[in-house]
Amino acid sequence: MTSLSAIIFLSSAKWPILTALIMSEVEQGGMSLAAAYSMILIFIVLAAIGVMYAWAGRAFRVTGVETTLGAG
Repeated sequence: MTSLSAIIFLSSAKWPILTALIMSEVEQGGMSLAAAYSMILIFIVLAAIGVMYAWAGRAFRVTGVETTLGAG
């Protein structure tokens, strides 16, 4: 929620900011809708991480760099 100030500079007025919608719903007592917005945000972030991981894996496979998760 604290990164809202950076997002404001990257979007326009016609696009609603999801974190602002979540905070608005929490303040108005709409916890179920806030939870639904939060799940949408989680899925968007997970999809973006998955796309970046797949892209990085393909890019590093071309250069021969081994990618592993963790310290293993």
